[in-house]
Amino acid sequence: MKMKSGIVLLALFTILTAGCSIKEKSEEPETGKYVMKEAEIEDFAWVLLEEDHQFQFNRHIATSYVPMGDYYVEDDELILKANENEIYRFRIRGNTLIFESGAAAESLVEKGTEFELKKNK
Repeated sequence: MKMKSGIVLLALFTILTAGCSIKEKSEEPETGKYVMKEAEIEDFAWVLLEEDHQFQFNRHIATSYVPMGDYYVEDDELILKANENEIYRFRIRGNTLIFESGAAAESLVEKGTEFELKKNK
């Protein structure tokens, strides 16, 4: 009898913990060009997300270097990875990307800056 109740409890525990650890897949942001909101010049700064999970990040209109690489989503965060030492993080809120961090951009883009998907007209 003790063996059966132990097995039942173990099975119940396994089911409950498995259910708790299953995460919903994070929603991918729409591909396209996200431009800095409220910038005086439309292409002042932007993020381009491409179909093949490639990105370009123009951090400031006056910079000649435009980081490029792969992007992925983890939880509700967009992560742009140019290389091992150059990673940028954005929170995803619908069609808006909110800059969180990235050492190579923090002097050019303030934390909390919003980039909004530019819709083709």
